[in-house]
Amino acid sequence: MALSSAVPRPVQAAIAAALCGLAALAVLPAAAQTLPWRIAQFQAQTPDCESHPAYGWVGRVSGQSNTSWGSGSLPVSVIGCFPSEADCNVWRNRAIGLVNALLIQNSCRPRPVPGR
Repeated sequence: MALSSAVPRPVQAAIAAALCGLAALAVLPAAAQTLPWRIAQFQAQTPDCESHPAYGWVGRVSGQSNTSWGSGSLPVSVIGCFPSEADCNVWRNRAIGLVNALLIQNSCRPRPVPGR
């Protein structure tokens, strides 16, 4: 879109800068989804065992994930409890997506019963 020649150049530059700033804000949420943020969000959405004592399945995924900024890797460790083996496996398959290097643990198992 060309601005009218009746608009002074400094005003054209200011409008162009404002539009570029708005464009940058539009992509900010995607850029903000860094690996540590994704890990924290995933863990926050995972049903924890303490809050769900009746859930009979425990899922564990852990490993290393390489960072996109080239500074090495981050540890990934998520644990959750689920009402069924199927629910646990769906979660586990999503959790594996957080690990893009060394996968250390990847399991869904019946939850141990206390006192046995």
